Amino acid sequence: MIPPKGARTAVEQLDALLDADLISILEADDAAICEEASTVHGDPVVAAARVRARVAAAATMAGKRRLAEAKEAIAAAPSGGATVLMWSAASKRALLARLRASHQGLTLAARDGREEPDADLDSLLEDLMDLDVIDEQGNPR
Repeated sequence: MIPPKGARTAVEQLDALLDADLISILEADDAAICEEASTVHGDPVVAAARVRARVAAAATMAGKRRLAEAKEAIAAAPSGGATVLMWSAASKRALLARLRASHQGLTLAARDGREEPDADLDSLLEDLMDLDVIDEQGNPR
């Protein structure tokens, strides 16, 4: 059946209804919204507390899942323990000093006598592992 000229389709009617609902929601004050919500969901303060508790529980579960995954990754690591990259910056610097003293052929980028910034230590140690100068525990090879 062809609708009469000028008649609105069902989609157009639904759009008009949604627009009217949206306008009534936007024009409503907080008290009216809380009153309507309380008829459906009960006390809005209790409902909000319930939602907050669910969000907190979900965040806790996600954190526990990430922790379990990290523990599994550490356990599955070939070394089975902490790598040199997990050491403190002071321990990393001490290792680099020992390597410089014991490997006369080892040259590192000149820094005008300045120490490597903390951010560069891991990169430098990764390079030394890639070059088989040290293993993952910082032991010379």
